[in-house]
Amino acid sequence: MTQSYRPEYRNEVRIVRTVESAVREDARRPARRPSRLFLPLVLATALIAGLIVLNLALRGAGDNRRPAAELEADRPVIFAGEAVVFDGSGSSDPDGTVAVFGWQFADGAPPLETRAGLVTHTYRSAGVFNASLRVEDDRGASSATARTTVVVVARPAASALSALTFDPITFSVDRPGAGAEEVRLEWSFSDGAPHESGAAVGHFFRDGGTWMATVEASCRGGSANASVSVNISNRPPLSYFNFPDAGPSWTNQEVIFNGSEASDRDGSIAEWKWDFGDNTTDDYSGAVARHSYNRSGVFKVTLTVTDDDRANSSMTRELPVFKDMLVTRVDISTYVDSEGVIRADLTVRFDNSGDPKEAGLVRAVATAYTPGQNPILPESESTRAECCNEPVPSGARGLSLRLFGLLIYARDPDTTWYYVELIYNGTAVDSGWYQKHS
Repeated sequence: MTQSYRPEYRNEVRIVRTVESAVREDARRPARRPSRLFLPLVLATALIAGLIVLNLALRGAGDNRRPAAELEADRPVIFAGEAVVFDGSGSSDPDGTVAVFGWQFADGAPPLETRAGLVTHTYRSAGVFNASLRVEDDRGASSATARTTVVVVARPAASALSALTFDPITFSVDRPGAGAEEVRLEWSFSDGAPHESGAAVGHFFRDGGTWMATVEASCRGGSANASVSVNISNRPPLSYFNFPDAGPSWTNQEVIFNGSEASDRDGSIAEWKWDFGDNTTDDYSGAVARHSYNRSGVFKVTLTVTDDDRANSSMTRELPVFKDMLVTRVDISTYVDSEGVIRADLTVRFDNSGDPKEAGLVRAVATAYTPGQNPILPESESTRAECCNEPVPSGARGLSLRLFGLLIYARDPDTTWYYVELIYNGTAVDSGWYQKHS
């Protein structure tokens, strides 16, 4: 039977065969005293054969050399929910080929075996993960474990996903934890504001719209970016107005309302709309309005302002308005005229607390009524009285109007009531019921 040897052992085999040939040659010689070389040759042959057997045994035991694993991650830092490509293609086997790649991702995912040296894995939560790789060659030998670290950062969050302009919003990222202290977080904003650093930063937006806050996480020579968007709405304007607080306001006196201090933080006021609370139809649309009241009372004045984005707001204030022309006393005297008709003369006394009054626009009207005897008599020419051929100054006191010959249909004129109206420019500014003084 022919014995075969591995090529790498040919030198040892050649030596053994040389010694075997020498021994056989010596054995074929005629019988005689053994040669002096015989015994050394036998011993050398035995020694070399033993060394060869030992060498063969040792080499056979260490014949397959272990492969070497090499592991790299394409991204050393990512945000949660993103994928990493792990590359083990640099792994090698000195005397064969790498047959199996065994992966572990350190995030609770099951181990994975592949025939290829590339694999993709997605990390769902933040943390620091030490992924590992062991390879096996085509003869079953395994490598030592190669490791690489991936830092996973939580995705950015906002304290509010919708807000008004100038509302402060906190943008934050939870740090991965132990082993990731070197992660640097830098924020940028789509409104062009300066960058800020840190795990949590505050920011506000000046205009309405959809805006982005982007955080860049840097670690281990790599970086990753993630963004969060917020919807910013136009902030309504601030309505504000004032009117003179010094002294009372009077009927028929012009009041100035000033709304120029109304403001809009994220734009400008486009329109002022006034409601003076007296059901008038005056259409004022400017920041400053002028208005007078022809009757007394407490009026609710409202200013509605609209900004350049059509948002609006209102402010309401109460304005007390007092009678500027006030009847202070009515003196009544009754008599029987030459035809036997009962009549009355009235002196209407009043003050003018408001603005000056034009000449000829103040008058008084009186009507008589006796309970149980006659209805309210319609006014007649004799009941009217004109006043003030001269202008009535502001603050005038003790003015008077005389009414003569008021007709009274009553058996007892002392029980008659007299309804008196003080009128300015066609509008009754004061009125009331009066009786004759005893």
